[in-house]
Amino acid sequence: MQVHYRPCRILGGAWVVMMIAVAVAVATVAATLALGTPAALACPAPAPVELYLVATDNGPSRTPVGSGANLVDAFGAAGPINALREDLYRIYAGRIEIDPGKASLLALAGGAVMLVDRDVYDQINSGPRDPGMDRWGDVITDLGSGVATLGISGLVALRDPETGYLAANAVIYSGLSCAILKAAFGRARPGLGEGPYAFSGPCIREGYNSLPSGHSAAAFALATVLARQYPRYRVFFYAGATLVAVSRVYERAHWPSDTLVGAAVGVWSANQVLARSRLFEVNW
Repeated sequence: MQVHYRPCRILGGAWVVMMIAVAVAVATVAATLALGTPAALACPAPAPVELYLVATDNGPSRTPVGSGANLVDAFGAAGPINALREDLYRIYAGRIEIDPGKASLLALAGGAVMLVDRDVYDQINSGPRDPGMDRWGDVITDLGSGVATLGISGLVALRDPETGYLAANAVIYSGLSCAILKAAFGRARPGLGEGPYAFSGPCIREGYNSLPSGHSAAAFALATVLARQYPRYRVFFYAGATLVAVSRVYERAHWPSDTLVGAAVGVWSANQVLARSRLFEVNW
C-alpha cells in the first residue's frame, strides 16, 4: 500500500472560530426551543410540573425540587440561562475521554476496511445507475446532513425537550470532531481520482476532506441519543443511520472506511454529550 502525501497550506483560524461560534449558537437555540424562553420559564406553569435537577459528577441523579415551582426557584438566583451556559461549557470544554482499547480497535478495523476500499466502492458503484435508486440515495443521504439532523432534533424537542437538547448537541459535537479530523487527515475524496490512499493532511482544501464522513457521524450521533432515550426502537434508529452511511458511498462522496470512522465518531460524540450534560429535565 502506497500513501501519497500532498502538503497544502493551512488556512487561518478565522474559519474554525466562526464554525465554533455557529455551532454554539445552534446549540443555544436548540436548548431555548426545548426549554422555553426565560420569561416563560420564570412564570408558574398552568399545570403541575415536576422539576428535577440532574447533578453531581459521580453520575446522573434526579432530585425533585417541587411541583409547580418555577425554574428561577429551582436554579436559584443564577437562573436557567446560567445553568444552560454552564451545561454547554461542560459539554464543549470538558476533558476529552478516549478509550485506548476502543481507539485501537477502530484503527485496526479502519485499516482493514481501507485495504478493500477500492473493491467495495467499485462494487457498489459498478453497472448502470437506476434513476429511482439515485433519487432514494439523494433523499437518504440528505437525512444525514447537519441541517436535517438538527431539524430532527428540534422536532423531537417539541415532544421531548431533554432528548432534543441532547441530540442537537451530539450532532454539533460530532460535526466539530469531524471538522478537526478532516483537516488532520486531508484524505482525497473518490471523485478526485487519486485513489483511497491519498492523504494531504494537515490541510483544509476542497476535495481533501473525505475522512471521516460527516453525514455518517451526524446520523449515528443522533441515532445513539435516540437509542439511549428510546431503547425499544434502537434497531430502527441504527438501521436508518446505516442507510445514511451506505448512501454516502453510493453517492460517490466517500470511501467505505470514511463512513466506518464517521459512525464511530458519531457514537463517541453522543456518549461524550450524554456523559457530560447535567441540565435539568422538565416532565410535563
